[in-house]
Amino acid sequence: MEANKPKAILYFDDQCPFCRRCVRFILSRKGGGDFKTMALNSPEGQAMALVVTAGRDKPLDSIIVDVEGKVSTEADAVIAIVRHLGGLWPLFGCFRLLPKRFRDYIYRIVAGNRMRLCKDGVCKVR
Repeated sequence: MEANKPKAILYFDDQCPFCRRCVRFILSRKGGGDFKTMALNSPEGQAMALVVTAGRDKPLDSIIVDVEGKVSTEADAVIAIVRHLGGLWPLFGCFRLLPKRFRDYIYRIVAGNRMRLCKDGVCKVR
């Protein structure tokens, strides 16, 4: 792999202030340079969302992380992200030990309320 080439692509909702704030947080951390970011509503993001949602009944309401060809969504995407960050963040990877349905349930609660966290374009999470 080339020296400065990102190892992962992070697809996110660029219309969501909470999501943008999270991406800025990720990119500002050691290891954040491993990520290339892409809006889910970009042509590339929509193409990836179609691949990920193939065979699903519901539309995707999740970030997508592609780490060297391994694609993750929901809680698994968050775990994939923190594994790349410096400091103590990789320790959050232990949440992988929890059942996937439970992890994704918690993820969906946060994702479902992300717009409430950021009203009028101002993110309440600091």
